[in-house]
Amino acid sequence: METESYYTANKNKWFYRICALLTGMAMFFASISPAAAYTIYPPETFGPTEFNPVDITPPHITNLSVNPSSFNPKDDTTISFSLDKQASVTIKILSGSTTVKTIIQNLTLQGGVEEQYWDGKDSNGNYVTAGSYTVQVTASNAYGTDTETTTVTVYYPSQGSAPNISNLTVTPTTFDPKTTKAAITFSLDKQATATIKVFNGSSLVRTIISGASLSAMTHTYFWDGKDSSDNYVTAGSYTVQVTASNAYGATTKSANVTVSYQGQSTVLDITNYYASPSMFDPNTQSTTIYYTLNKFAYVTVKIMKGTTLIKTLKSGVYEQSGSAVWDGRYSGSPGAIVGEGTYTYEIDAFIGTETDMAAGNVIVQYGTVNPPTSLQITSHSVYPTTFDPYQTSATVYYTLNKAAYVTIRIKNNGSIVKTIQTSTFGYSGGATWDGRNLYGDVVAEGTYQYEIAAYLDNANVTATGYVTVDIGYPNNDYGTPWLSYASVSPSPFNPYTTNTQLTYTLSGGNANVTVEVYDRYGNYGGSYYGSYGKLIKTLKSGVREDVGTHYITWNGRDSSETVVKEGTYTFKITASNSYGTDTRNADVVVSYSAEPQCIDGYYCPVYNTKPYIYKDYASPNPFRVGGGNTTTIYFAVTTSAKVTVTISKDNNLIRTLQTDGYVPAGASFVKWDGKDYKGNYVSVGTYMYKIYAENSYGSDSKSDYIYVTATVGQIVPCGGYTDINVSSPYCKAILEMSKLGIFQG
Repeated sequence: METESYYTANKNKWFYRICALLTGMAMFFASISPAAAYTIYPPETFGPTEFNPVDITPPHITNLSVNPSSFNPKDDTTISFSLDKQASVTIKILSGSTTVKTIIQNLTLQGGVEEQYWDGKDSNGNYVTAGSYTVQVTASNAYGTDTETTTVTVYYPSQGSAPNISNLTVTPTTFDPKTTKAAITFSLDKQATATIKVFNGSSLVRTIISGASLSAMTHTYFWDGKDSSDNYVTAGSYTVQVTASNAYGATTKSANVTVSYQGQSTVLDITNYYASPSMFDPNTQSTTIYYTLNKFAYVTVKIMKGTTLIKTLKSGVYEQSGSAVWDGRYSGSPGAIVGEGTYTYEIDAFIGTETDMAAGNVIVQYGTVNPPTSLQITSHSVYPTTFDPYQTSATVYYTLNKAAYVTIRIKNNGSIVKTIQTSTFGYSGGATWDGRNLYGDVVAEGTYQYEIAAYLDNANVTATGYVTVDIGYPNNDYGTPWLSYASVSPSPFNPYTTNTQLTYTLSGGNANVTVEVYDRYGNYGGSYYGSYGKLIKTLKSGVREDVGTHYITWNGRDSSETVVKEGTYTFKITASNSYGTDTRNADVVVSYSAEPQCIDGYYCPVYNTKPYIYKDYASPNPFRVGGGNTTTIYFAVTTSAKVTVTISKDNNLIRTLQTDGYVPAGASFVKWDGKDYKGNYVSVGTYMYKIYAENSYGSDSKSDYIYVTATVGQIVPCGGYTDINVSSPYCKAILEMSKLGIFQG
């Protein structure tokens, strides 16, 4: 009863405040023009409205929806509905008539549009099984109850679907088997067993691979133009057929290739290969891989499980024929026995520029010793163990003794930096880490832990290892730099009204880049043909840049910020690394009579004036704090300026997102992760962002509200008014009134 009395009192308080406000406005208008007739209406009405503070009707739920209505529990689904008045609300997830989870129970909501979230877990914190569930929303007050329901479907991407084959190509589409081979390339969307066959019409010509266990990635195999008897086929058109299957079905794709003979055989070829026995028990046996080449070459033999290397049996041995023995164990001394299943032996040969590869399958099956039945992560690794995120990435590999759902996380001192794989079903695979956190920022240098978590039914196992981030390792160069493109726009340009922009492309390798402006044509006297002449300004010096396209602006001023004389000037771009140096020039014309160019349809840049901020907003807004969520504050400035962006609450500074950061004319943005200056997540409520832009000609500022929403079951108040929800349609107006000092609370 205390809650009801408080609500009624506050409701009446609001009623009298609004009446007083409307009366005051009417008196003000009458004092300005007594003869004029003014009719003042409350918000969202079009005629006189009676205030009725007493409501004795039950609550009513409308617009109940779930988005997405079918979702993978790695993502939340949002439960949305409208409530016409304050009520006590309970939300349950049901499977038939059984309660799976109670999202909120008897929680007082103020009315308006409400949102809650379900993470696909039951009341014990376990993910529910795939299927259809009922979302039940019940709202009640002293005068009655309303209940509405809708359905939501839970699915797991790795369950219940056959593999998909995409991007199947055979290159070249026409080839001479005596001089080259045809590359068969395709992509799989999930772990699958694959077979590649070559047909002539309906007749089978050759089986390239059969029953190979392949991971979800792009694969390439080769056809040497020979049939199953190792004889060259006749010239003509052939069909390459790729089939991928799992427990849920099979998919087949085909592509055509033409054989045409033009010359004699010169290409390296592995002419005969096989494993004996093709099925063995590592506890009592081993298998031998035999092979023959058409010429001497350097040979490497490996055992693979999908894309995971199990063991290298031979590396770079120069021979024309040979064999390699596998004992059915992983690398090491002696190395653990592998689990039962199908493994691939891969033979790689090269001599000079010629290469060839052949592969086949061998089956491990226990005889006297039973394999372990409990879920195990039998092997895991990362490659490379040390890497530079600006240059490459690292891949975490794993193998299980049975297929299960696998999640891979990157951690730092126990905290999750990034999840690189979520609930992928299979018994082997890998996931790549780009050295960035969940916000897309490159992490600090140091050693990080990777955690592989596998689960199946009630079994859960984990394994960990370490990977090191080292900026510049082994170096960022990896090739001779080459400045492949440079242009300037606008040219001519007037330094009193606009800037010009240099665009250049760095190829070949990352490098240290310097950009200088020279008076090469004697605008300040002298003749410098064949040299660069007087240095006007250095725009950047020795800045480390990756290969790609880069931009830099020049304001037409020298190093003392004095406008240069009219004439032609030269941008000198120099890129250098440990492999070499490259230089490229681009000319630009300075003309005081050049007209400024419009950037877009909203404005033309006006330089030598104060900046103005426009098109500022935050999105998403409201945004849900925690879980790696962020909101982005967008804005644009009419001219270049130093910009500071802050977050505050009730005039107290919470966080400075950017301090005096240089921003060019046009659109920009900053992100806020919902944390204060101590790194703690802020509480739910209403916050304000403020954008302050300044240059030597003046300043401008803009601000607006950001609504930080809650974790499941909490209410977001409107500003400092705890009896008004942020989702209320009146919240925005109340906040504006507060800014003007009309409302207090």
